[in-house]
Amino acid sequence: MNPEELTLEEGTAGGMGRYLGVTSCTLLIVGRIIGIAIFSTPSSVLSSVGSVGASLMLWVLGFLLSFCGLFIWLEFGTMFPRSGGEKVYLEAVYTKPKYLATVIFTVNAIILGFTAAGCIVFASNILVAAGQDAGSWTERGIAVGVMIFVTLLHGLTPKIGILLMNVLSIFKIILLLFVVISGWVVLSGKTRVADPYVNFRNAFTGSSTSSNDYATATIKVLDAYAGWSNVNYVMNNVRNPVRTLKIAGPLGLARQEFHLFI
Repeated sequence: MNPEELTLEEGTAGGMGRYLGVTSCTLLIVGRIIGIAIFSTPSSVLSSVGSVGASLMLWVLGFLLSFCGLFIWLEFGTMFPRSGGEKVYLEAVYTKPKYLATVIFTVNAIILGFTAAGCIVFASNILVAAGQDAGSWTERGIAVGVMIFVTLLHGLTPKIGILLMNVLSIFKIILLLFVVISGWVVLSGKTRVADPYVNFRNAFTGSSTSSNDYATATIKVLDAYAGWSNVNYVMNNVRNPVRTLKIAGPLGLARQEFHLFI
């Protein structure tokens, strides 16, 4: 199987050079996972299922499902070490009729893409942090500006873009560790919180009995884990792509899971 009938050398040629190593690829995954969803989704998941215990079980389930997806993408990524992600893999599997998989993927990406939604949430959070009460068009304007800036940054100066991405990813890791450490401090009982263990007593009390609530919450959890496939989209820019993918994929997802469950 050979997507678009390209040779391996043609498909794996890095047009802008192979400047992504194991560290950058791992941070590419971690930085994508530690995004807007991971800070806004937990409260929504807890509200959906109704109890702390059920919520934690869904986070474990989401981790296992994400690793299953990662293993599939590792197999495809090592078979076809070229940029494009699922577009390349669909073209490899569904070769006839020609370009059918490409068209379906394009329609899905354009109609059901959620990048714009993330940018709008980012714009909304920025306005809240600035204490500004702006309308929806202001949020959309900021979101469009963010997308244009990111596109130009990574398109014209990819190495600077990668450096900025790595710095922001490290900052987000530090921020998440601060949240985790704050939780441990509360559990130590040396704060003003009267009963720090209240959420862990009868942890499953109040759990929802609706399968719809659990299905919706599971989708939210999987959305929070989204990002483990990021490296597959830029394989042409990865040094020693097969080896790097095998290391960065599991390491990035496992590191994020470690942060979530500490």
